[in-house]
Amino acid sequence: MRLLSVLVLFIGNLAAAQEYYLGQETMKSPDGSLVFMTYTKLVHRIYDEENSKIEEEVVYKDPQGTYVVDQVLLDVSGHEFEVSTPNFSGSGRLFGQAWAWTGGQAEFLLEGGGKILSLDFYTEDQLNSVYELWNAGGELEAVSTSSLVSISMDDYDALKSMLLRTNSNSRDN
Repeated sequence: MRLLSVLVLFIGNLAAAQEYYLGQETMKSPDGSLVFMTYTKLVHRIYDEENSKIEEEVVYKDPQGTYVVDQVLLDVSGHEFEVSTPNFSGSGRLFGQAWAWTGGQAEFLLEGGGKILSLDFYTEDQLNSVYELWNAGGELEAVSTSSLVSISMDDYDALKSMLLRTNSNSRDN
C-alpha cells in the first residue's frame, strides 16, 4: 500500500509539471494606435526540473496568417536560462522560487537580425506576456501582449487540432 501511495504521489508530481494555456495575443504599433493582428494562442509547458529544462510548444499565427507550432527548449541554470531555436536564440532570467517561477524576462536575437525583449508573469492559472520587437536597425517596430488562462490537456489538444485545420480550410477557399 505504501508503494502505491508513493507511485500516486510521483505520478501526481509529473502531471503538475505540465501546464496548458489558451488566450489571445495582440500585436500593435509601438504607440498602440495601430493593431497589426490579434489571434488565438496556445502554450503547452513542461517543467523538467531533473534535467534543468523547460519545454514549450507554442501554437500561434505567423505574419502570413498561418497557424504554426514552434518547439522551444530552455536550458535552466539557477535562475538563468538560455534558448536556441531555428528562428532565434537568447537568454534570460526567471523570477521567484526555483521551479515555482512567477515570471521571467529575456532577450532573443532573431535569425534575420533584430531582437525580441520579453517580460512574462505566471500565476497558478495565468500566463501574461509583453514582447517588444526591435528591427536590425535598433528601432522598435511592434509591441505584442498576450493573456492566457489555464486549460485542460484535452481542451488544448482539441483547440490545437482545430487551429491547425483552419490553415488547410483557408487554402481550400
